[in-house]
Amino acid sequence: MRIHGFCILLAFILWQSATASALAVSGQRDTLRTKSASGVVHYVYVYLPPDYHPQQTYPVLYLMHGFMGNQYSWEVKGNVSRQLDSLIACGAIRPLIVAMPYCIPKDTTQAVRQRSFFYNATHYAQLKKGSFERTFPEVEALVRERYSVDTLCQAVAGLSYGARVAANVAKMNRYAYVGLFSPVLGKNQLPDKVTPAMYWVSVGSRDFFFRRKGRLLHRRLQKGGFCCTYQEIPAGHNWKNWRIALTRFLKDWIPSGTE
Repeated sequence: MRIHGFCILLAFILWQSATASALAVSGQRDTLRTKSASGVVHYVYVYLPPDYHPQQTYPVLYLMHGFMGNQYSWEVKGNVSRQLDSLIACGAIRPLIVAMPYCIPKDTTQAVRQRSFFYNATHYAQLKKGSFERTFPEVEALVRERYSVDTLCQAVAGLSYGARVAANVAKMNRYAYVGLFSPVLGKNQLPDKVTPAMYWVSVGSRDFFFRRKGRLLHRRLQKGGFCCTYQEIPAGHNWKNWRIALTRFLKDWIPSGTE
């Protein structure tokens, strides 16, 4: 009898979950590839919100992958489209555009066909020198050309090594909201002077190396007079951590009902 009742309860929960998923309208996906006048090739995976309309402007988030990733990592491993669809459908955040670029400014046709770790490792010097960050305005220009972007409501974020890239981009382009998930930043990744930017820092509470680095960064930001917030998420250096971080970051940046 107890087993029968449990099965009925489980079936009801699954039905409710399936119904909620069906009600969440799916956003659109797009992949951009562009070659600049200087010969640099950029790949960008783009999420567009449900009911996207080109006559309306939308906030835009530039979201960076980690060292082992590429432009598809947040989608394939992080399920970012489903996450965004759900947050928008339940009214937790405003509809937005998310652009996820490949963080090596090179023709990466070969890279997307093989494991990105090996490709990225052989081009580590480009990552270290900040080659992508210097060409990032080309990515911005491409996204603005194709989509209806609210240039007054832009943010940049990244996980692990992508957090370092995001910090560099924010420093060079003056973004107002900066998400640093499990970051390891050097001395040169922060602006020399205090800016109006909000630095949103998070680490996994079980990610001991990055947790220590995250706490140090938070203290540096506070000591430097920067606007910042810091959170420790009950997870390690993994996608569970970064999915939760992205959700909290978006709710702080563009909660539903704000303009």
